[in-house]
Amino acid sequence: EDIKRVTKKYLSLEKLSLILLMPEEADLTLEASEIEALWPKHKQIKKIVLDNGLTLLLKENHRLPTFSMTAVFLGGLRAETKNTSGISNFIAKMFTRGTKQRSAIEIAKTIDNMAGQLEGFSGWNTFGVTGHFLSQFFEEALLLTSEVIKEPTFPKEELEKVRALILSDIKKQKDYLPMVTLDLFYKGLYERHPYGINPLGTEESIKKIKRESLLHYYDHHVTADNMVLALVGNVHEKTVLQMVKRLFSDWPKKRWSPPRPSQPKVVTKRKVIKEKIEKTQIHFALGNLGTTIHERDRFPLAIIDALLSGQSGKLFIPLRDVQGLAYAISFLHREGIEPGAWCVYMATSPENLDQAIDGVIKALNRLKEQGITDDELESTKRYIIGNFSIGLQTNSQQCLSMALNERYGLGYDYDEKYIKNIEKLTKEEVIKAAKRYLTTNGYVLSVVGPID
Repeated sequence: EDIKRVTKKYLSLEKLSLILLMPEEADLTLEASEIEALWPKHKQIKKIVLDNGLTLLLKENHRLPTFSMTAVFLGGLRAETKNTSGISNFIAKMFTRGTKQRSAIEIAKTIDNMAGQLEGFSGWNTFGVTGHFLSQFFEEALLLTSEVIKEPTFPKEELEKVRALILSDIKKQKDYLPMVTLDLFYKGLYERHPYGINPLGTEESIKKIKRESLLHYYDHHVTADNMVLALVGNVHEKTVLQMVKRLFSDWPKKRWSPPRPSQPKVVTKRKVIKEKIEKTQIHFALGNLGTTIHERDRFPLAIIDALLSGQSGKLFIPLRDVQGLAYAISFLHREGIEPGAWCVYMATSPENLDQAIDGVIKALNRLKEQGITDDELESTKRYIIGNFSIGLQTNSQQCLSMALNERYGLGYDYDEKYIKNIEKLTKEEVIKAAKRYLTTNGYVLSVVGPID
C-alpha cells in the first residue's frame, strides 16, 4: 500500500520531464503530437468576479507543492503628480509594514515561518502585492495577504524607516549614470505626463509624504473593483474560492475612478537636454514616443527591439565592433496605457560623442531604408517567442502576467494572443512601424557626463 501511495503521488505525468541525449546521426524523430501526448493538458484559467467587483483568476498547476499569488491595482506612476512623485513605490513598500492585526516584525516572522515571500511592487501603470509560498500554508498565506491589502495601518515609525530607505535609493541612483541619463530622457519626452516622473520620486517629494498622503492614495486606488487577484500553482478551485469569498466578500463595493493624464505628444524637432557630471564617460539616450499596450504596433516594435538589441544587433555590430565607439549600447522599448517610449542608450568617450550620435541616427535610417530579410524576420520571431515563453515558466511569472493583462483590459489569456500576433507579422509591417516611430528628424536627446 505504501508503494502504491508513493507511486501515485510522485510518478505522475504532471511531474514528468523528458530529456533526450542522442548522437547526431541517430535516426529518431518525435512529432510534437507524440511528445504532447506524454503531458497532461494545461489546466484552464478560471475567472470569477465577486459581487463587490473583485476579479479572481485561478490556474491549477500541481507539478510542485507551491503556489504564487499577485494582487494588482491600476495606479502606479500614471496616478502621480510632481508633488506626489514616488508615492506608489512608497505605499508598495509600506504594505507589509503593519496591519490592524500584526506589526511589521510579526508579518516578517509569519512570512519566514512559512518559508515564503510577500512584498509590494509598483510600476508605470500599476502597483500591488505579490507572494510565493508552499501549498501547505495556503490558508495562512492568503489570510496574511488579505490583511496587508485590506488593513494596512502605515505606522509612523515604519513610515520613517521606509522614507530613509527610499532617500538612500535616490542618492544611489544619482551615482549610476545610465539611470540618470534615462531619467533625464523621460523628463524631456514626457513634459506634462506622469511617465516623465522618476518612480522613486525626488528627495523633496519623499520628504513631504505623510501618513495622511498614503491613506488618501490608498483609499482612492485600493478598492475591490480596481483589484485583480491571480493565483497559480498547487491549489484547488473549491478551496480557493471559499477562502477568497470569506476574506474579501465583505470588502465594500466602491466605485473607482481611473487617473486621466493628458496625452503625451510626439517630439517633432531635435530636443537636447544636458546634465554636467564630472566622469570619464559620456552617456546619452536618443528616442521618442512609442506605442501603447493596446495597439497592434507593439508587435512590430518588439521585432525592431530584438533586431537592434544584443551583441548581434544592428546597433552593436557597427557602433561597437566595427567603429569602436560604444562602451555600452542598447535599444530600450516599453509600452504604456498612454504611448510608451523607445530610445537608444549609449556610453562613449567625450571626444566621440558627435560621431556616436551620428552613428546611431545612420543605423536607424539604415533599418528604415534597407528593411530586413525573410531569414532575419523568422529568426527574430523565434528569439522573441522563445524568450517570452521562457519568461513564463514559473508560477510567479505566469501569475503576474495574468493579473496585469486582465487589469489592463487585455484579458487573462493575452500571452497566447501575443505569441500568435508575433507569428503573423510581415516584413512590411515591421518596416512601416520603423518608419513611423524611429524618427531621426525629431527626437529627445539626453546627454550626461563631462560636457561643455
